[in-house]
Amino acid sequence: SFYAEDGAMIRETATIPRWLPFFVGMVVFLATLWLWRALSANEEHQIERMINSEMSNVRNAITARLQSHILALVSMARRWENRGQPSEQEWEAEAELTTSHFAGYQAIVWIDPWFFIRWTTPLANEETKQELNLAFAERRRAAMDAVRNRREVTVTHAVELQPDALGFFIYVPIFRGEQSSGIIAGAVGFRELFDSTLHDVITPGYGLAIFDGQEELHRYTHVDRQEAHPQLHETTLSIYGITWRLEVWPETAVLNGARSLLP
Repeated sequence: SFYAEDGAMIRETATIPRWLPFFVGMVVFLATLWLWRALSANEEHQIERMINSEMSNVRNAITARLQSHILALVSMARRWENRGQPSEQEWEAEAELTTSHFAGYQAIVWIDPWFFIRWTTPLANEETKQELNLAFAERRRAAMDAVRNRREVTVTHAVELQPDALGFFIYVPIFRGEQSSGIIAGAVGFRELFDSTLHDVITPGYGLAIFDGQEELHRYTHVDRQEAHPQLHETTLSIYGITWRLEVWPETAVLNGARSLLP
């Protein structure tokens, strides 16, 4: 303030620059935008970790289940190699015990050194035996390669074990010294194997699809309608000569529950 010539006091009013409100507003806007992006990025990162964890659990569970099925057949083959060929009754009793303990086995068969199916357990009717023979004929080359070239466990690609029922064969060669005694083969149904494996593993609200190449082997979902899956994740599972592609995704309800209102 200052005094005029007549002694009256005059107050000076400070003037706010016109650009200041715009500057403050821009700073607030930029800070809000940065915070929003940071919160959104953190949220997406948490969802990504959640899906990856689910995918890893599913992959490990399927791998462990496959390994247990294969080891059961390997044990049968090693006993044959160590003790010699069992009687048909002894073999059937052991095969029936294996099928009862491992979900998914449709049958366990002995294929002789000339690649003909000889013994089948569980005891099947002629129609079922014919279906197994037809299924085996489609993957006969894989069995021959397993014995003659590699002498190792082989898992085949998908084959129709029964009408509208996909599955695969596990081949375990039997050798006594250099002499082949044939193959122990397990016919495993995809639906039974995966349903028994995933029932207690996959978290409710997640979907799963398993592919052999472009062929869908199994689909597991909690919703009836087809949904778009923007958060779909993929991984592969390779075991004994085959590679399956696994797709895992959270369904809409899970994503909505995982996202907060903060962003």
